[in-house]
Amino acid sequence: MEIRKLSQDELPRATCLIWKTFIQFVAPDYTKDGINAFKKFITSEQNINSMNFLGAFEGQTLIGVLSTIDEHICCFFVDGNHHKNGVGRKLFNYFVNSINNLSAITVNSSPFAVEFYHGLGFKDSGEQQTSPDGIKYTPMHYTP
Repeated sequence: MEIRKLSQDELPRATCLIWKTFIQFVAPDYTKDGINAFKKFITSEQNINSMNFLGAFEGQTLIGVLSTIDEHICCFFVDGNHHKNGVGRKLFNYFVNSINNLSAITVNSSPFAVEFYHGLGFKDSGEQQTSPDGIKYTPMHYTP
């Protein structure tokens, strides 16, 4: 498996993987408004261009994506066929090792991913919340 920064040309593949995985695993916990808000978020060119993207590849196939703004994780998705194979952990470790003077990493975790983040060492920063546009999340943080 190769982990690397994604090029601008690879971002459509990344957003496709994010959307496909979101629909399969996260959307069942969301209202229609929340699903639409997430789709709007990942299809906004402004949002996509503000994030840094890492990809996990098996050969030429993109199997995982981690997008961030500074030390905040925006999107973190692994293709369902590759869950529980260490792909997410390898993406996360690559990201952590790329940060100089890391103080903390934050994420607003979907209900589906809370246990995954706990497994990486994240702690809840608050209770599960729902944003005005229907996104359910638990604020979390990781300190090395």
